Amino acid sequence: MLVINAVMKKNAVSHQNAVRTFFSIYPQMFSIAGVDTKYGSFVDKKDNYVVSILTDGMHQQMSIVDYVRWCREAESKGFGVIDRHLAVSDLAFGFYWASRLWWFFFQQRDQGYFFKDMDISGLIRTELLFSISRVMRLCVVKGALRRFLESNPVRELVYYPCEYPLGRMISWVAKSSGPLLLRTGFQMAPASRRRLEQFLAPGEGELNPPFLKHAPIPDRILAEDEAAASIYRYAGYQNVEVMDTIYRYLYLEQLNPQKRLGWELIAPGLHDGAMMLAQLTGGITAHPNNTYLIKPHPRADNSYLTRWSMMDNLKVSTQPIAELLTVVSHVFVTYSSVGVEAKRLGVAVTVINVPGRVNTSPLLDCPG
Repeated sequence: MLVINAVMKKNAVSHQNAVRTFFSIYPQMFSIAGVDTKYGSFVDKKDNYVVSILTDGMHQQMSIVDYVRWCREAESKGFGVIDRHLAVSDLAFGFYWASRLWWFFFQQRDQGYFFKDMDISGLIRTELLFSISRVMRLCVVKGALRRFLESNPVRELVYYPCEYPLGRMISWVAKSSGPLLLRTGFQMAPASRRRLEQFLAPGEGELNPPFLKHAPIPDRILAEDEAAASIYRYAGYQNVEVMDTIYRYLYLEQLNPQKRLGWELIAPGLHDGAMMLAQLTGGITAHPNNTYLIKPHPRADNSYLTRWSMMDNLKVSTQPIAELLTVVSHVFVTYSSVGVEAKRLGVAVTVINVPGRVNTSPLLDCPG
């Protein structure tokens, strides 16, 4: 990527007069029209986008060919591309912390961890390995973000997911780069009291550095509804406001659900598709005249679907969720926001609880 950045012409993008700058992931979060599907019409002509293609290596996968194509596309739309500000020093910084973290892991690999007499050592080791990869990538990207912010007069930075490691990094870098920069956290997904990433221990969150003993949080939070706002306030976030509109749901107003009897949609999350189908197999078999459409998660490993390929009334769909919601009369979900969207359309929803997993769907908090 560094070599490509050096040889590929960089389109000059002016952010001089932008009122707000919106961080997003390109192209995953954008529609064909070039609009972020979460922010929607919240972004107006006076605002600009700054996007990341690399991100933390978890939210989006890419090839070198993808990087070249997506960089050109984003810059042609007038977007700032954070990855274009990468430097050799960023790689050195990332490898430095990778070496320290790997050394820590090897020191801890034989350590036993127990919770209520349960040995969770394997879980902890898996999480440590996952975190080493992610933290290294975040250490690399943070330098590029800092250079972008220092070379562009950003007044207000609006970003998601502010509750995740990627968002924590943005909160930290934005505050240290420009103390006067307003950091606005934007709710990305449905909030639930069972989503642990939305919670902080008392006194854990802090607006100002140093962030060695406190988690960096935005100056304010834009929540979708009062229920979500109450969760953020309980977790210690400050200046929590409820938006007038949930922009990612505006498309629902254009839909006319037909609710075809016997047409059912299965919408798995990122890691629970096989477990969902295992629980639903009996019902699918018992209703051979019904049509079950499964819409796999776009970033999941969907090889599990071959195990159910012999079921005639189970079809894998590649249609957009918006089109599927106009057809079906029943939706099965675990924690996917598709369940919330279906309920808003008046489509029947069944929430599946996967054994051994905490279900974070906000629909479980709704009476009826």
